[in-house]
Amino acid sequence: TPEMKKKLVCAYVVGFGIYPEKYELLKPCADSTEINCYVTWSSYKDGYIPKKDLMLIGKTCVNPISWKMDTLPATSSCGVFLNLNRKKCYRSTARIKDNYLWVKTNMPVIRHVNIMHFVDFNLFWYDVRNNARLRVNEYLKKNK
Repeated sequence: TPEMKKKLVCAYVVGFGIYPEKYELLKPCADSTEINCYVTWSSYKDGYIPKKDLMLIGKTCVNPISWKMDTLPATSSCGVFLNLNRKKCYRSTARIKDNYLWVKTNMPVIRHVNIMHFVDFNLFWYDVRNNARLRVNEYLKKNK
């Protein structure tokens, strides 16, 4: 509803095939500070071509590093593996390919997996955390 949209900072709808034409009010976020919108992506190993009928792929993909829908590659600030308190950062580079995300990562084990959806948040942990903080601050600034 329009009332609920005004209260939405950002919906991180990761790993779901989103079709924007099904939403009249809610649109994908165009940049890292936009509010009242959603972001979504599904991660795959760079070069892997998933089946097109896979539920994880829709018509929308937002790069969780650059927070844009272009095809330019971006490198993460840090991802985590297994333990969120671990100090070792794993870097990933991601780019959008046909409405899904191609990822190159140095994360152990994961770098050899084709479908990385089960670690979507791990790969981009600090990017998502920083982005959520940025969007909340923007929301609070606009809704004083």
